[in-house]
Amino acid sequence: MRVFFKVLVVWFLIFTTIPNLAQTKIDQSKEELKKGSEVHETETYTNQNRPRKHRRTRDEEANPLTQLATDIFAYTTYFAIIGSYRMEDHLYNSVAPYPYAPGYTGNYKGYDSISQTVNRFRMDVSNQFLYNNKDLFANHLKVKIRPFQYFYLQTDYHQLMAFDKQTDSYDHLTLLHLNVHYDRLRFEKVNLGWHVGMNYVGNDVQKAGFNMGLNTEVFIGNNISMNLAGKWGWLNQTPIHVLEYQAQYHINHTFISIGYEHLEIGSPDYDFATIGFGVYLP
Repeated sequence: MRVFFKVLVVWFLIFTTIPNLAQTKIDQSKEELKKGSEVHETETYTNQNRPRKHRRTRDEEANPLTQLATDIFAYTTYFAIIGSYRMEDHLYNSVAPYPYAPGYTGNYKGYDSISQTVNRFRMDVSNQFLYNNKDLFANHLKVKIRPFQYFYLQTDYHQLMAFDKQTDSYDHLTLLHLNVHYDRLRFEKVNLGWHVGMNYVGNDVQKAGFNMGLNTEVFIGNNISMNLAGKWGWLNQTPIHVLEYQAQYHINHTFISIGYEHLEIGSPDYDFATIGFGVYLP
């Protein structure tokens, strides 16, 4: 608990000094997302009209060393991304009912007791309030659906609001992420994985794009966990990146959290202090 309050003090000291930089950022992000294809149209045309390199000859394709190198690369990539279910028992670890439940530590239960443990369906729901200053704030709703230990689905819904002094009204930007997550490491005290999916910006943009990323959770004891997640995405050839740091204190089926989020939507970037809560269902 002391560690959690130390993090809270640092969080407060950092974000009470954030300057007021928000005024027209949302409008700028929207314009770049809408015009992204126009900005890159010339570059795309140039790339399409460049002379292509010659294709590999049949001798190169038939070279056994080339084939061996390709096979080794494919196997190594598969092992790094998916893992070996023959050699790594942690990949069979079952989903915990919630972190720090009796007999558990993190999101997964150790393989030694899998015969006594039934894999459970679990849904994690959390909501974070994001604050930069009185003229720029946001909300982040997150839902994770875990049907079993092999993968899970996650939805992130951001609603950004910035006050425009010129129009005396609020600008809004809606950002949605839909991802499939795969935890490559599923240990009791740490899990680490990757995700891939799509992003969508609403309002007057209404366009979808691609994103991918990494995430990890570390359970350090005393009902405290530390989370780090990054999403790197593109929409209309314009970047949409999200970076999250979060400290959580778990209380039975619920948790409270504080942290930091950094969003890059086009060239504008957004820094927020976050505070929120969550629940594990059922």
